[in-house]
Amino acid sequence: MIGAFEYARAAGVGEAGAVIDPIMNRVLKRSCNAPYDYLGKATPVGKVTAIAALMDCIEARISTVRNFAGITGLVILNEEHVIAQYGDTKITM
Repeated sequence: MIGAFEYARAAGVGEAGAVIDPIMNRVLKRSCNAPYDYLGKATPVGKVTAIAALMDCIEARISTVRNFAGITGLVILNEEHVIAQYGDTKITM
């Protein structure tokens, strides 16, 4: 989730939508990453119930999830961070 929010934020995305089931909704709430709103109502989809959830891609949410998971720093590194951490190595294929 942190990587998805980091990527979205870097791309200028302010909000993300996800289709989740009630179990994932509870997991998100327990991890301090609860959706701030829902679209529509819970609907049966096959053998599960699903609902569309909205989450903002703000630094406060990312920091909260990082703290909950014990993760420090970025999960998705941009080129500048990669060079700083691993050096200016060329990758060839």
